[in-house]
Amino acid sequence: MEKIKQNLIPIVLVVVLLALVGVVIYQQKEISSFKRGPVLSEAVNQNPELKTNGLPDYIVDQKKNELINTVRKLEGTVADVSGSTIKVSAEVIDLEKIKEAASEDENTFAKKKITYTVRMNGKTEFIANKLGSIKVGDTIRVHTDDPVYSQNSIMATIVVSPVITNGQAAGKDQKYVSGIVQKIGNNQFTVKAADEKGNPTDKIYTIKTGSNTNFLKQEFVIPANVPQKPPQGTDQNTPPSNNAPVIPPNQTVASFSDIRAGDSVEAISSESVKNQDSFEAISVVIYIAKK
Repeated sequence: MEKIKQNLIPIVLVVVLLALVGVVIYQQKEISSFKRGPVLSEAVNQNPELKTNGLPDYIVDQKKNELINTVRKLEGTVADVSGSTIKVSAEVIDLEKIKEAASEDENTFAKKKITYTVRMNGKTEFIANKLGSIKVGDTIRVHTDDPVYSQNSIMATIVVSPVITNGQAAGKDQKYVSGIVQKIGNNQFTVKAADEKGNPTDKIYTIKTGSNTNFLKQEFVIPANVPQKPPQGTDQNTPPSNNAPVIPPNQTVASFSDIRAGDSVEAISSESVKNQDSFEAISVVIYIAKK
């Protein structure tokens, strides 16, 4: 009996050892599965060469061309007022840093501050505050026929001050709303107000128009042959051969009949509409994108 026990001891030890080895292997797998992400992330942070090279060159060039050729307005803060000239401090996309962006979404692009010299003449239309009422520190939006990404001295066609933020005016009174047209009736339409990022809110306004309402239309034409990502396996930095030119926006005088459901609009009142659901507009700006 004693001999049998002695023979069993090595067998038991072997079984225990194998069990311990199995436990260790299992734990290592678990640790690996939980730690792999953070370890790789730490390795990338410690070794910049492991990071991505940013957006492909053809995307960078496409975005730059779009911004330079299509953007005809800016928004910022009044830095100085002198006669018929206003200096505006605006935050715009840094064209030289688009390459470093995390994605093609322009919201991820790096920004920089630029001070623009904004000139006005007899054709400049003022929405809300007039030139004499605009002061340093006011928020302002300037529409122009000049490319704001290639020059910092521009002639204003429309000046809006104060600017709406989250459906409310940045100043004491809200004098206009922006959003998407919902329904169109007899000389009036409803607008679903948008926030500062262009996202719709739950607020609905009824906009009335009359003989004193001015209508303007800014039409953006999207090229039919928009550059597409190169096929998998090809050089991702090679620009596509069908790179169509970007067409600048066309601003024209419009009428009520030009408004369509789904259009993006800005409706301006001569009085505060902060606590109103309905008001008569003195000016309506229609933004239309066409292919």
